[in-house]
Amino acid sequence: TTPFATPRSLAAPRLAPVRPAFTAPSMVGAKSLAARAKKEAIVTLTETKIRESSLIAAAPLDGYSCADLFKLRDAIPPTVTAVAVKNTLLKLAVNSAELPVEPFEKLSKGSNIYFFCGPDDVKATFESFKAFNKAVGKKDRAMGGAVFEGEYYDADGAEALSKLPSKKELIQRIAVGINMVPTKLARGVNAVPTKVARAIKLAFAEDAEAAPAVEASAGEPVAE
Repeated sequence: TTPFATPRSLAAPRLAPVRPAFTAPSMVGAKSLAARAKKEAIVTLTETKIRESSLIAAAPLDGYSCADLFKLRDAIPPTVTAVAVKNTLLKLAVNSAELPVEPFEKLSKGSNIYFFCGPDDVKATFESFKAFNKAVGKKDRAMGGAVFEGEYYDADGAEALSKLPSKKELIQRIAVGINMVPTKLARGVNAVPTKVARAIKLAFAEDAEAAPAVEASAGEPVAE
């Protein structure tokens, strides 16, 4: 042996690796928990929007970029929510809201953008969606369908629903109609005295014409 060699008996003993008392969760498990929490948040938000909306419309997602979707959200009324929700999560939200699933199953064919509209937002939402498609060069795109009051409507039915007057418009029309009634009533009341006066004059004229004939007959002998 060389003078610098360390005798085997004097060498430091090898220590076994120390293992921690617990194992930290793996990155895969952490991602899974985060994804689950995200899905639950989406379902909760979607359920809330379903409960608050009077009409839910769907448009095919294919052909729109992420930039298009951001522009679309700026184009629609601020009180309307437009979001691309997976169909499975949408159905979970419908079940959680205790609503019939069948209409939404018909609505959720393929990947869609869902529009959650209030009672006064339907017409404005459809019009803004048309204007947006025209601006991005997709004039042929339209709403694929809608669910309204628990019933499913296809593309033509959804378009027809968008043309119905909103609750606000109906109230305005009723108010205008009510305001017109007193005016028409006043005209009718004002016309009554004129008609009555004409009738009175006509009655006096008839009496005046009939009076001489009565007096003349009064002087004639009466047959016994």
